[in-house]
Amino acid sequence: WARQGLETRLLYPSRRQSDQALQQADIFRYYGVPPVFQLEKLPNWDVVAADPYLPGWLGTPLFRIHAFLWSSYATGQAAKRGADLYFTRDSESAFWLSRQGRPVLYEVHALPHGVQRWWQRWSTRNRLVPLVVALTSYIKEGMIRLGFPAERVAVFPDAVDLGGFSGLPGKAELRLRLGLPADRKIAAYVGRFQTMGQDKGIPDLLRALAVMRSRGL
Repeated sequence: WARQGLETRLLYPSRRQSDQALQQADIFRYYGVPPVFQLEKLPNWDVVAADPYLPGWLGTPLFRIHAFLWSSYATGQAAKRGADLYFTRDSESAFWLSRQGRPVLYEVHALPHGVQRWWQRWSTRNRLVPLVVALTSYIKEGMIRLGFPAERVAVFPDAVDLGGFSGLPGKAELRLRLGLPADRKIAAYVGRFQTMGQDKGIPDLLRALAVMRSRGL
């Protein structure tokens, strides 16, 4: 948006950075994006930092309650900026923005469950949510089942700027360097197994690989 000439401002919550090497890191440099938009940090009680010290049964409910309350505060602050359009990937923020009469584009990373389904259904009747951006066609189908008109749901998958990977060795050469078999299929994963007590899908991946192997794939 900023590259297209739109004045763009990113509001984000203050959070504790446990890695001291990153505490003073430049956000634009860390994420590899040009500094063409504005950043604004908002006060926040960091429940993520408290997660390791909480019992498992409390972590997720506390996170949900905090997300609902903080998004109310954050969207109130965002509304004061008087933007023409708001974009969020948080269902709570989408709910509060539309309640405040602000036009919002909502990006969906996973189908809602629990109380989030109520917020979603409320948003389906609100014309202030003109577009839902789904990462996959499966999510789009789920949002349509929740009541969103098909013409208000668009699929834009996650992507990566391949420019940062230009000039790398080919697959065969890398396998040779790393001592990996040249005739085997290899699946790689980078990330955590769980976030805030929520599974990231690794068990599903392992079960899928077992099915593929049984079918000779």
